[in-house]
Amino acid sequence: MRSPVRAAPVVLGLALLAGSAVRVEHLASAELTTDEAFSWRMSTYPPRAILSRTAADVHPPLYYLVLAGWRGLVGDSPSALRSLSLLFGLGTVVVGYVVARALETPARQEDRIPGSGLARGTAAGAAAVLLALHADQVAHSRAVRMYAMGVLLAGLSAWLMLRALAAGRRAAAWWAAYAVVAAALCYTHYYGAFTVAAELAFAAMDAWGRRERARGPDAVAVLAAGAAVAGLFAPWLPVLRRQAARVSADYWIREEGTDATARALVRWICGIDWWPPWPTALIVLIALVALWTLWRGDRGQRFLALQAVVPWVAAAALSASAGRPLVLERYLVFAQFALVVWLARWWAGLDSAWSRSLGALALGALVALGLAGEVGGRSSGASSAEAGARLLVQAVAPGDLVLANAPRDLDVVRYYLDREGGRAMTMRCPASRSVGHLSQVSSLGEGEIIDDADVWSGTWPRVWRIRLHPTRKWRPDPPPAPWRVVMTHVFEGPASTRLYVEVSERAGGPRPPR
Repeated sequence: MRSPVRAAPVVLGLALLAGSAVRVEHLASAELTTDEAFSWRMSTYPPRAILSRTAADVHPPLYYLVLAGWRGLVGDSPSALRSLSLLFGLGTVVVGYVVARALETPARQEDRIPGSGLARGTAAGAAAVLLALHADQVAHSRAVRMYAMGVLLAGLSAWLMLRALAAGRRAAAWWAAYAVVAAALCYTHYYGAFTVAAELAFAAMDAWGRRERARGPDAVAVLAAGAAVAGLFAPWLPVLRRQAARVSADYWIREEGTDATARALVRWICGIDWWPPWPTALIVLIALVALWTLWRGDRGQRFLALQAVVPWVAAAALSASAGRPLVLERYLVFAQFALVVWLARWWAGLDSAWSRSLGALALGALVALGLAGEVGGRSSGASSAEAGARLLVQAVAPGDLVLANAPRDLDVVRYYLDREGGRAMTMRCPASRSVGHLSQVSSLGEGEIIDDADVWSGTWPRVWRIRLHPTRKWRPDPPPAPWRVVMTHVFEGPASTRLYVEVSERAGGPRPPR
């Protein structure tokens, strides 16, 4: 019978195959979301423009710069754009495997966990399987956003820190590599800083727990690594301060209570979109388990628990201080890496075959339920925005005004226009709908914002008004005289996506084609 240690690479290979299979289904057919279209639009600008435009938004710039390079290599079809996150997600599976292996061979004898011979083989394979099939990890690996990249960097920073802590006198290169990756995580998403803080806190505690002769040099190494991360990120701090002030003045997420926080927590843990009946009790239970792990767990479990818990505590504290809801599951997906590896180690460390069987059954059921919701919720079929863009290419005459309801509507339709041969078509957004970062105004090109008063006073013979995903009963305000509505059409797409198109013309003008 093959030993767990020898079987682990085989399990990793199978996990990568399974992870690829659940990620690629309908990868090309799903309509780009407004956030994905925003990422695409940002990546079309030169690097200097990406930096300046990102500074006017609310996220750091690294993902958009990487996406721009990737788009230049593979193109900008939906599958090509999403394949970058897919590769990041599969890379995370491999990194989870190596982090679990590193934690299963602790540097100090007293930190070895019971049954370590079994755990070395099973924990790494289990971590790979869970990361490959966790519904949240799968979802973010299919989106043209920065989250999959951030999770991979969180895993890499954890592995580099473990190598640095184990390297002793030869740790300088590992600490330098850690500082670069940790800073890259912060440049990918600001909540990555919470993961970095948790890693550095563990390293400081680990240095304090070593023999007195090694305590001083190890502590200096940790301080130097933290200073290097701060120094690398320092050039962006003025931008972060301006963005924070903008978020404080103009935030887009409605106030949520403990129920919504608990729902995000359940999604974060097991990938199930479930509204628990006793959210406060669930939060307390999770907090108690985390505290017990920090107090009684082995070195590896404490390392992971800190990275899983500190970002949630920090996000809650930030929400309380800002008076705004800043606890979002997608913002905390970077901490999910540590949670999943922690679950794998917990299962591998169970003492008996029956307890491991029950644990595998429980974890498998939760993963399957989450994955069923993720895969079952996917849509396929003709995109409503693609069909609308095709109509615009065929019917918009030179001199017509194409007016998107808001910049996020423009970005999606602009993407499909480019793919339908309408790259030269000019689109604009009303100024009143181009305020605040939710409108994604930082992605707009020069001249794409028009004063509201100029919409109906220009010389164009027709105005094409478009809106993405309106409610079924939504209609824009009627145009003023002498304008009149001559055509209305709603393109229906899968998963309740739709595009509303309305054409108005001056009295006596030509009618649009049917």
